Amino acid sequence: MAGSLHMAGATGYAAAREILLELVGLVATGTVEVPIAAPYPLDRVADASAELERRHRPGKIALVP
Repeated sequence: MAGSLHMAGATGYAAAREILLELVGLVATGTVEVPIAAPYPLDRVADASAELERRHRPGKIALVP
């Protein structure tokens, strides 16, 4: 798959984990912004799925506890 990060094996997983931790840190500090189109509580997962099917808005669909 073009543009995806695929690393197999223990070394690959460790590298992917480090990248993910760095990305989480960048999001936490506001350096990288993730646009959220709509947050849905877990009991409305069917509505979130329907929103994904429509995809009328930019941004991510987030499930929140």
